[in-house]
Amino acid sequence: MHKPQVVILAGGLGTRLGDITKEIPKPMVLVSGKPFLEWQIEHLKKHGFTKILLLTGYKSEQIKSYFDNGKKWGVEIEYSVEKDQMGTGGALLQARYQLEGDFLLLFGDSFLPVDYQGMLAMLDHNTDVVMAVYNNKEDTGVPFNVSINTNFFVDTYYKEGLSLPKPEKPLKYVEAGAYLVRKNVIAGQSLKYCSFEAEILKGVIKMHRMKAWISDSRFYDIGTPERLKLFERKIRDYFPNAL
Repeated sequence: MHKPQVVILAGGLGTRLGDITKEIPKPMVLVSGKPFLEWQIEHLKKHGFTKILLLTGYKSEQIKSYFDNGKKWGVEIEYSVEKDQMGTGGALLQARYQLEGDFLLLFGDSFLPVDYQGMLAMLDHNTDVVMAVYNNKEDTGVPFNVSINTNFFVDTYYKEGLSLPKPEKPLKYVEAGAYLVRKNVIAGQSLKYCSFEAEILKGVIKMHRMKAWISDSRFYDIGTPERLKLFERKIRDYFPNAL
């Protein structure tokens, strides 16, 4: 199966990490002796993903200096650099001419230990976005914010800042930090600061064109010092050679 381009949102300020990100961007935070982003790239390469576009911003020169064109890791890396903070949606809009028709969208502070084949199989002519979700069977500390119907279409995605009604029924899943996206979802939108989740996905859900793929594996993120420490403890489960 063809492996699409991978787009990684790596431009955030990482303010919740406090002093850790005063001098380095969040994707460069060390985990077991390597930048977090390096573990992401090694995992992607292991599963056959070799074309990567990094959407950078805060202290982007450190990321580019370290990873360059990706040849050292057997991948091809390109960059789109924000001069000003554009939000997750704005970063995609700025990179529109570098995006391929379909792409795997990841966050530069989130790790989902799967090969993504299941997600790829769900992208069909009725679907513009596939969202990876998790049922919190191992508590991630992230509250449930997604519900799906019997055909796997997302009918509710509730998140602070997402302009949808607060759900009346219990939600059973949580977003897992990975999306398979058709580029056409940003067609016709002007370049502006915006949120991928709050402004772009809202329209896709309303048109009933976003499916959920249920992951058996939990996700990890390094968004807070506590979650960073958890991933440091768990990393050998996924990378046996980690220090």
